[in-house]
Amino acid sequence: MPVTTTTINRQQRDGLYELVRNDLGAVGDLFDALETEKDYGAAERLGIEFGEDFRLLQDLGWRPDEERETFELTMPPHDLMEVLQRLRGDAEKILRESPAERRSREEDEATNERFRVGRDTCTALLTDLDPREAKPSRPSASDLVIADRDEERPRPTLTIGASERNVLYRLMVHRLYVLGDRPDEPQGSSGDLYRDFAEDVELIENLGWLSGNDLGQGVDLHMPAEKLAETLTRLREVARRASTETRLGLDSRATVDRRQGWFRDAVCTCDELLSALEASSSGSDPR
Repeated sequence: MPVTTTTINRQQRDGLYELVRNDLGAVGDLFDALETEKDYGAAERLGIEFGEDFRLLQDLGWRPDEERETFELTMPPHDLMEVLQRLRGDAEKILRESPAERRSREEDEATNERFRVGRDTCTALLTDLDPREAKPSRPSASDLVIADRDEERPRPTLTIGASERNVLYRLMVHRLYVLGDRPDEPQGSSGDLYRDFAEDVELIENLGWLSGNDLGQGVDLHMPAEKLAETLTRLREVARRASTETRLGLDSRATVDRRQGWFRDAVCTCDELLSALEASSSGSDPR
């Protein structure tokens, strides 16, 4: 059972929740780093930061309104300090807006107040946490040797080939594009969306941040079987919807037909992986 690092009240929780929501509004930057800029270092950094946000949301609750009066934060102290420092920096930037920018936000003073509460909560928690909390030490050479032994490695939930990995990677990028292209979508369903995206980030960390053209090998997936099944099912639905989209835009009919064909094939790939996962979980031969 997770160990409680600290406990906060509802007002403090709402302030932190507002800061996390604001941070997750930049999800489009992850798509840009992966697909447009090909900056995989930046993509990995953003993925780690979003992962920290989602880990904090597990303690804060996924929905805007929670009935609890107190909230236990169970992130390890050093990890919690890192995310609090980042969120506080974001809040300070927002609260240092120019007069013109601030006037444009005065109509949403309640949101501004939550930003202030979030910033002050970060400061209070950082003060309470031991600033001398040591960072995890680098592993010794002997530790690395032990970690490299096959018997010490965690058993993967599922191993997939390069082509399957690249299909999942492309579906993830497509999903990031959809999320980044529709910034208002979280309204009214933020809890489910944030929870789903947390699993998406976990999967892409398993897949690796390089694009399919740059990584020609299979990968081990270590997500718990139930979460992996949920994520694959969700990606299958993403592919199914995309396979029926008929908007031409600037694309030719032939280009749209090819894209729809690829997504139909991606549906089949997800079906195959779900069958392999079920067979693997039951102990039978997955292939």
